[in-house]
Order: sequence, then structure tokens, then C-alpha cells
Amino acid sequence: MPNENRARAPRIFSALLGLIGLFLFCGGAWLLALDGSPYYAVAGAAILLSSVLLWMRNPLGSAIYQLTAMATVLWALWETGYDFWPAAARIALPVILMAWLYTPWVRRSLKRVEPHAEPPSNNSSGKKAAAVIAIALLGGAALLGSHQLQAQTGTQRAVGQHNAEEGDWRHYGNSIYGSHYSVLDQINRDNVSQLELAWTYRSGDGPRDTDREGAFAFQATPIEIDDTLYFCTPHSSVIALNAATGEERWRFDPDADTANAVSLACRGVAYHARQGASGTCARRIIGATADARLYALDAVTGQLCAEFGEEGFVPLTDGIGDTAPGTYFVPSPPTVVGDRVLVGGTVAPDASSDAPSGVIRAFNVRNGRQEWAWDMGRTGNSPAGKYTIGTPHASTPFAADPNIGLAYVATGSPPLVTDGTGLREFDKRYANSVVALELSSGNPRWSFQTTRGDVWDYGHVAQPVLVNLPAPGSVQRAIVQTTKYGDIFVLDRVTGEPLRPTYEVAVPAGSGLPLSSTQLRSEISFLPDPLTEKDMWGVTPLDQLVCRIKFKRARYEGPFTPPGIEPTITYPGAMGNIGWGGIAVDQRSKLIIVNTNAIASYDRIVRNEDGSYEKRSEPFLGPMGVPCNEPPWGFLEFIDLKTNDQFWRHPIGTARDSGPLGIPSLLPLGIGTPSLGGAIVTEGALTIHSGTADNYLRAYELYTGEELWRAR
Repeated sequence: MPNENRARAPRIFSALLGLIGLFLFCGGAWLLALDGSPYYAVAGAAILLSSVLLWMRNPLGSAIYQLTAMATVLWALWETGYDFWPAAARIALPVILMAWLYTPWVRRSLKRVEPHAEPPSNNSSGKKAAAVIAIALLGGAALLGSHQLQAQTGTQRAVGQHNAEEGDWRHYGNSIYGSHYSVLDQINRDNVSQLELAWTYRSGDGPRDTDREGAFAFQATPIEIDDTLYFCTPHSSVIALNAATGEERWRFDPDADTANAVSLACRGVAYHARQGASGTCARRIIGATADARLYALDAVTGQLCAEFGEEGFVPLTDGIGDTAPGTYFVPSPPTVVGDRVLVGGTVAPDASSDAPSGVIRAFNVRNGRQEWAWDMGRTGNSPAGKYTIGTPHASTPFAADPNIGLAYVATGSPPLVTDGTGLREFDKRYANSVVALELSSGNPRWSFQTTRGDVWDYGHVAQPVLVNLPAPGSVQRAIVQTTKYGDIFVLDRVTGEPLRPTYEVAVPAGSGLPLSSTQLRSEISFLPDPLTEKDMWGVTPLDQLVCRIKFKRARYEGPFTPPGIEPTITYPGAMGNIGWGGIAVDQRSKLIIVNTNAIASYDRIVRNEDGSYEKRSEPFLGPMGVPCNEPPWGFLEFIDLKTNDQFWRHPIGTARDSGPLGIPSLLPLGIGTPSLGGAIVTEGALTIHSGTADNYLRAYELYTGEELWRAR
């Protein structure tokens, strides 16, 4: 019996090694046939040989595995240098298996000592132990060597004093300019570490059994007027809270039909105060429900303003085409400029060519009557009625400059485009564009296109931001527009002409599809470097191998690789390098803070049974549910808009609430997680950000990016 137990340990271990070796060898041979790295096939063969020898209780199997593990460390260092997370995927599992191989019960079972044989020398054991230590040290150095943050120090400034009336947050982006900037400095870099929880409020709105899978998303940015916070919930309730205590002042439920809603994101509400007026509805909260109804509420009581539309509601589905329940929705807050409410909307990502119109409309804030509509498929201002279907939508909040009488709309791609065909002339002109509309009439003054013939889902999702830039002897009235692929365009907001250099680049051809041969790029860009096979990642070498095979099987020729019948990789993917959170601009020093993502998509165009074609897109993930490209996947970045110089770039977010197979790792290691919500900047030299996958609210020093405080 002792001999049987003695034999069992190495055979269980050798069987495990054999399975790992077989997987690596077969997968490695496939990868090699795809012109990939030879490492996996060679390592798999060596591990298979080691497992056979260990099964026979031959100590040579241990030596072969030891050499394989050492070679793996050297190969990992050659491929990654001392970069923390890339090296971890290559080294951790071999080192763990090596440690198990040198446990006493495994080592004793390998000593086939004859009765008259000499026992193994301590010197031999010492050499083997030293080898294990060397591997561990090399692996540890690779895991820890580059786990550092990059930073440069910028110009410092002292905090000052401001009138409390300047402290309201009256729009989604604080001002109608959309800058996400606050002049408040009572909380600053010197005292932010002392922040403590003041109150907690729970809305009670959570996922329902009737919701579509994945539709529920709590993404609201509250507005704050005087001492009251206003926000909306995913199922379209509107709530007013005492900003000091968190006490609920009122709650409005519009009884929205949300059962078929593709998205339940409600990102905020808008505010309007009538100059010199008092009484009922002199101050109003304006918003839109998940079933596409515009409403006006008394800001004090939460009651509907009866004179607005029909008893407080205006339907937004009139004249826009076939609107099956839940297919047309308004995720962003309306934009209130003077006495007008400007509203866009969007549709399901897989909408067809007969999708509802992307018309932009303006309503009177008092009575809800439509004042104008911009339908890009018609010439001139369109009256209320039937609009052109399938036009590009505008899901973002708008920005406006009342001084020059313009509103700025960032459009997406037309719903019908999956292969570059079927584009109409107005689609070609206005899709993926920044459009300046006259506030008085809705007529377009100018437009600027950032992506041509979009088949990558690179439609605009972030609010345009207005900023005045210093220039010799003058001020440049600028508009800043981000793109999902990471470029930032800076334009003259009066004329639409670029204020920062742009250039044309050749892009991969679309396999005969009628796509543009070039795309416009900006000098200011956060576009990540193109992917290579070495950038593939996984929790272990096994799922990393799967990702390498997926990468080599797919078509990928860098940015703007068009989708096709064969798998293709889009990077950045559908999530966007810069998402709907957009940027924050310090209006005094003209500094930009932006959170960026580095997640790829795996795309294909498939033919349906009815002969139509459809683009199918999914995150580029490995078998354990983690991204196939190596971390970090999320950054916070800081540039000077005056000079285009980048001051710092930090990974943000830890692995605490993320992990393989969706299981939280609980590890507080900085991995750089994707993030959605944008940052804000304050006069107290702070950047405040949330939206990372680890659910922390963080405060950073503006000029260095140093994390000063966090809580959850």
C-alpha cells in the first residue's frame, strides 16, 4: 500500500502535465500552420515527453520540465520584457507547476533507489532547489518589474475662492459648453483625502423580469440646482434629493413601457428656469422616457406641467417611421437652450434600413410645440410630419453657443450600413459628423465628418465640448469632438475648419466593398498601437494560445480593417477607445482629461436566410471570458490642448471585481479596467472619476495623476 500511494502522486501530476502538453502541442501545431509562434508546439512536445517519463517515475522527466520552465521564462522575457501582466500569463502557471513538482511527496516518489545504492547527495538536491529558486526569481522579476505608472509633472496652481452660486451643476456637462468642469475648490488636492461618506440613497430601481437581457444600466449624471439633486433611473423614474442630506424630496414615475426596450440607460435630465417668473412650473425638469416621450415636471413638486404638450407629455415617435416598442429611445438628456428643448434619439444597434428617422427636433419649453426639425434627408427646415427613415441618429447630449446662435450635434452611422453599400448622398455627408445647427431654425450651418463609410460602429457617442483657446492677439472659439477610435478633432465652432492639424491615411481595402480608401486622422490621438500576436493574452498559456489562434485566423491589418465574411478584428472595438463619457476640459488652463479603453471586437458579416446581410460583433475574448489583448485595458490620460503635449497616462481600475469566467478575483492589483463614465475637473486641481469595473470613486491630482483618494 505505501508503494501504491508513493506511485500515485507523480502519476496524477504526470497525467495533468500530459493533458497540458497535448493541448499545447496540438494547438501550437495549428498556430505554427497559421505562421504563428513556434514556442507552444515545442513546449508542448517537451511537456509531453516530461509527463511520460514522470509516469514511469524517471527523474529525467523532472529535469526536462525544469529546462522547459526555464526556457519559458526566457521566452517570456524576450517577448514582453519586464511588463507585468503580459509576463504573468506566460510565467505563472509553469512556475506553479514547478513548485508542485518539487514538493516532498512528489520528489520522494521519483527516487528509485536500489537496496545497495547510495542515497542522492544533498549537493544534487541543492542544485535542483537552486534551479527552482532561479525560475521563481526570474518569474517574479518579470511579474513585478514594470508594474509602474507613467507620469510627468505639470504646472501647479493655487486654489482660490468662488461665489457659491457658481457651484450649481445645471447641465449634463455642467455648462451648455459640456466641459465637465467645476469652479468649486473647497475640496482640493490638499484635503480630498479627508473625504468621508455623508449619506447613501437607494433608488429601488433594479433589473426586472420583463427587461431584455443586458438592457438595464444605471448611467445617470445628476444635475444640481441650489440644494437639490435631480436624476433619472433606468425605468424612467425621476427623483429629487436634498443634496445635503440625501432625503428624497419627490419622485415621479411616468409609467413607461419598458418591457421591450433595447436599452434602459437614462443618462440624465435637463433644467429650465423662466426669467423673473414664479409659481407652478416656473422652474422645470425636462427629460425623456424609455418609451420615447418628452416630459416637463415642476422642479419643486415633481408634478407634470399640464400646459406642456398633452398633460405634460410630447410623443417623440410621431412621423419617424415604424417604431416597434423599445426600438427607438433617447438615452441622453435633452439640451435646453433659451426657451427651446433640443432632442435627438437612437435605435437598436442591429436596426435595419427601415429604422426610425434620426431627425433632430426643437420644442418650445413652455407648451411643448415643435418649433423646427432637422431632417438631413430633406432640404430646409422640416415641419412636423413624416421624416426620412434610416438616417444617422444622434444619441449624445448636444452643446450650444447662444452667443453665435448655434447648437452642435454629433451624429452616428446610418443603421442600414453593414457592408458600405446603400449609402445615400445625405448619409455620406452627415453620418459620423459634427453638425452645427442654427438655434433659430434648425438649418445646418456647417458639418465636419470624422469617419467615412462607417462599418466599424465608430459613430459619435460623446458630447461635443466647447472651449475658447488662446491665440496670438485673439481667442479661438473651438469645438472639441472625440471619436470612438481615439482621435480628437479641434474645430473652429463658427466655420467648422480644423484648428489642429489633420491628415489623410490609407486604410485596408474592403474586399471589393465600396469603402473609402482613406480616412481622416487628427494630430491629437489616443489610438492604441496596432495589435500583434505577441499582444495576445490569457490567464494561462492555454487560453493565451487560443487567443493567438483566433488572432491569426482573423483578418487584421491595423486600424479600419473592414469586416467581411471571414472573421475580422476591429481595434478599438465597439466599446470605443473614447466612450460616451467623453472628455473633461479645465476651462481655465485648457487641459483635457479623458478615460480611454483598449478592447477589441471580433466581427463577421453573415448572410441571413432571407438573403440579407448582417454584421455580428462580439468582444474579442478568450475561453475564460477575459480580453484576448493584454492589459491594461483602461487608462486615464491628460493633455494640454494649447500645445497637444501629454502630461501623464495611468492605468485605472483594479482586478478586485473582475476575473476569469466572471468570478471576481478580489485582488487589489492595478490591471487597468475598461471604464464608461467620464471624468470631471475642478478648480481644486482635482480630477474625479468613476465608472471602472472595480466600482471605486477616485480623486487624482490634476497635474501628476497621483491617486489621492478612493472609496466605494
